[in-house]
Amino acid sequence: MVQSGAKRCPPDSIRGPFGVCLRSPIVMPQRTVPVEPVPVPLPPPLPDRSDSPAPAPGAWSAPQPPPPSAATPVPGLVSGPSSTACGVIRYPVDNGNPYGPKWRQKRPPGLPHWARRTSAENAARNAVVCFARAQNLGPAFVNVMLSLADNESGGRFALPANIFNALPDNQRQGVPRITAWGVFQFNNPAWARDISSLLGRRVTTPAWQCTPQQEVELPIRFYARIYRQVVAAGGRPLDAARGVRLQHHGPTYLQKFLQIGRSAGFATAWNQVPAENRTKIERSLTKWGLASGPR
Repeated sequence: MVQSGAKRCPPDSIRGPFGVCLRSPIVMPQRTVPVEPVPVPLPPPLPDRSDSPAPAPGAWSAPQPPPPSAATPVPGLVSGPSSTACGVIRYPVDNGNPYGPKWRQKRPPGLPHWARRTSAENAARNAVVCFARAQNLGPAFVNVMLSLADNESGGRFALPANIFNALPDNQRQGVPRITAWGVFQFNNPAWARDISSLLGRRVTTPAWQCTPQQEVELPIRFYARIYRQVVAAGGRPLDAARGVRLQHHGPTYLQKFLQIGRSAGFATAWNQVPAENRTKIERSLTKWGLASGPR
C-alpha cells in the first residue's frame, strides 16, 4: 500500500520494500505502428511549348507567358520617346493568312502558339514612316526603311520566314534553324546582338516576343545609328542607305564598306562590294527612288 504523500515512482520502476523505488527488470517496449507512405501523384511531363497545340480545356499544362500585345511592353525592351508620337500600334490580322502567304493557316514549326499573327501586306507602312521620320535623318532614311520593310516582309507585321523552323536541334532532322520573323525579318541571333547593342543591355527574348511598336521602332533606331555612322565618315545619303542595306546582308559587309569608305571614299567602297549584293541592293533602292536620288 502506498502511503499517503509518498513520492510516485517513475514509469519504468516499481515500489519495493519500505517504499523504495526500484528499476523494473522488465521494460515493456512501446508498440510501433508501421505507417505506409502516401503516394503523391506527379503531373504529366511538360508539353512542348514551342510546337504543340494548345491544351484541351481542363488539361494540365505548365504556365505559359501571355501573348505580347500592343499595350504590354516586353520586359527588357523599351520603345523610347518616339513611341508616344507614333501612338499605340494595333493592326488587324490577315485571317486568311494568319501566318503569312507562305504558311497561311499552318503555324510554322517551332513558332509558339501565343506569338502574334501576321497582318496584311503594307499594314506596317505607316508605322515605318512615323518611326523613321522621328529619327530626323531626312527622306532618304525614310525611303531606305520602306525599301527594307518592303523587301523583307512586304510591310507585314509578325511575318515568319518562308523557311521558318525554330524546332530544337533533335527535332529538325538536319534542317537548318531559321528564326527570321517580323517586318524586318530579324532572326533571333541578330535580334539579340543588334538590339542588345542598341539598348546597352543584354536582350535574350526571341524576336517574336515583342510589341508591334518594338518590332518596327527598335530596328529603325538601330539602322539610324548605321546611317549616321556613314554620314559622319563622309558618306552622302545614298552611301548611308547602301550601308544600312549592307548591314542587313551581314555586319562584315558594312564594316568593310565603312573601312574603305573612310580611306578611299564610298564610291570606291561600293565598287568593292560583291556584285551579287550590289545588284540586289540597287534593285530595291531604285524602286524607292534612292539609286538616282541625292548622292
